[in-house]
Amino acid sequence: MRPLLNVLVLAVAVLMTAPCSAQPAQSAVAKECLRLNAVPADQIPWDQHERVYKQWAAICEQALASDSAEISVKRVAARAYGASGQREKEIVLLREMATQNDAEALFDIYSMHNSFDRGHLDRPQIVKRAEAEQSLRKAAELGNAAAILRLATLLERGDTVKRDDAEAIRWTERAMSNPAKDWRPAEMQVRLGRLLAKSDNSTEKVRGIALLEKLAQAGPYNAKTELALAIRAVDPVRARSLFEQSLKSDPGGVIPPLADMLIKGEGGSADPKRAVSLLSGWRGSDVPGVKGALGMLYIEGKLVPKDLKKGIDLFRTWAAWNYEARLQLMKLLADNHELAVVRPESIVYDAAEAVELGEPGAEAALINLKLSKNEQFRDESGGCELVMQFAKSGDDFAERHVPYCNAVRAYDSAHAAYEKNDIDRAIAGYSEAIKLNPKYANAYVGRGSAWYAKKDYDRAIADYDEAIRIDPNSGLAYLDRGFTWSAKKDVDRAMADYDEAIRRYPNYAEAFDKRGHVWQTKGNFDRAIADFTETIRIDPTHIDGLASRGRAYFYKGDFNAAAADLLTASKLTEDAYTVLWRYLALARAGQDVTSELADNAARLKKRDWPYAVIEFYLGKRSLDAMREAAKSPDEKCEADFYAGEWHLLRGNRTDAKTELQAAVDKCPKSFFEYFGAVAELRRVGN
Repeated sequence: MRPLLNVLVLAVAVLMTAPCSAQPAQSAVAKECLRLNAVPADQIPWDQHERVYKQWAAICEQALASDSAEISVKRVAARAYGASGQREKEIVLLREMATQNDAEALFDIYSMHNSFDRGHLDRPQIVKRAEAEQSLRKAAELGNAAAILRLATLLERGDTVKRDDAEAIRWTERAMSNPAKDWRPAEMQVRLGRLLAKSDNSTEKVRGIALLEKLAQAGPYNAKTELALAIRAVDPVRARSLFEQSLKSDPGGVIPPLADMLIKGEGGSADPKRAVSLLSGWRGSDVPGVKGALGMLYIEGKLVPKDLKKGIDLFRTWAAWNYEARLQLMKLLADNHELAVVRPESIVYDAAEAVELGEPGAEAALINLKLSKNEQFRDESGGCELVMQFAKSGDDFAERHVPYCNAVRAYDSAHAAYEKNDIDRAIAGYSEAIKLNPKYANAYVGRGSAWYAKKDYDRAIADYDEAIRIDPNSGLAYLDRGFTWSAKKDVDRAMADYDEAIRRYPNYAEAFDKRGHVWQTKGNFDRAIADFTETIRIDPTHIDGLASRGRAYFYKGDFNAAAADLLTASKLTEDAYTVLWRYLALARAGQDVTSELADNAARLKKRDWPYAVIEFYLGKRSLDAMREAAKSPDEKCEADFYAGEWHLLRGNRTDAKTELQAAVDKCPKSFFEYFGAVAELRRVGN
């Protein structure tokens, strides 16, 4: 067989040269589109997938133009668009076919949502949940076997579709009469038996247990497991015996409930040691339910050493498959604010979806999570939006949170004023929030920031003190109070606050960054660099951490290391100071980088100070013209430093020392230029 890539390239060449108006050529295009659909994906070299699929999509697009009414061409063209990443074009075709009651297209719409959109809050959703549910239901009603099975599954499990065991029973019975590919009738019977046995209807419950009894005699591997689960409450001895019998054939299903019975001594003697052994053994190590049960042991810390992080990570695997576990996971994260998880947005998505579906407990769980102190999930505005929404309908839980949320609204209004630099209005708003909720720590932090903006440092510190008294774990209060102590030139108290913030939050990038500046003020550049390095480890895109470490290297005389950090920082921001210091680091290392400076200057959109310094270094301004561009005292002291560097680069040490000393005398001691001037004077000998 000719390699697929060569065949596809040849097909494109032939089709492109054929007259587009001729009917035979159009038919050939349609045939080629359909033929390529039948070629197995594993025949395409991995590094050629993108190119090949795009060419296939292009051929099918031509086919649509000539055979637009043919359903098989539309279906394959949609598949080609999907394979080539053109989802917007794919969904147009699927929706068009769906209007014609095409069950396969309807199921593909659901599948698109499930595969690409569900669980993601970070991008626009092409197919939203409501459309996915509607499409799945319609595909099932039209008799699509895969859709029937998926709908039955979701009605029991609960995502995209609200849980409903009675409806799940009905659709499972339909799935038995119209089985999906690779599903055996006996497996569907076990599922039906499980659903019936869970029913509140006594007749259905008896029917379900009877069905499971029959299947357990010589049925599928998990029939005894499901029978044991069904009878555990009324006959724990027999249930435990059934679990033991099924341990080898169905370890994933048996281990969690059997371990629970062993721990509790239910249906026989207690054996917690064996329970731990089963849960931590190899037989069910990849099963979500087993991971969930083991995770709870680590969370509880009674039978194994307590390890909340390990427990949460294990339990989350089970929560992806079980709604009650999702509720429990959210409560654990809300109650243990120090815990962090990978992809927290997927947890928020699942919770918001459950709220939309009206699942019991979802609203309260999401509100608690958003109003918790867990920084990954804290969203007071979003949580209070839910509170106000459900309070309107008379929800008791939501109504209890209304007073708190009135304070949050006042806080949000104050924060908006602060962002607009309307500081007096911000202070009034934060004060109103405090009046509504005197224990609102964040409102004190916000008002403290507003007092700081007015340079009323004592009032700012008083508010930060109160925030910390209310909430000793308020990392932001420690951070901002430390920053205020720095403004008051009390670097030791600033250092103490940053130390405390880091002690409570070991991955607090901002605290390491601010502490690095304090070490720099103390003249300890090695410790400053260590803190800036930690900042960058936690957040590799932390612009100030990168730029500050680069300047700290400059102060130490390690110009190459300085240039490397400043290059990384300059790629993340358009900042004239970073461009200038990158240039100075390379120039002091003996490199001629005037052309790079010109290129970097061209990227800058702002032409205000210190852009005049860049123009001076590029020879577009005289020294006097650069000085004239400096208007404020701060800018004038900076001009002295940059003039000193210019003289230094030309070997004029006498004039350089004069300018650098002027910068030391006039610049605030927190300025980059002050530290740079001190370091350069030390190097040239002052």
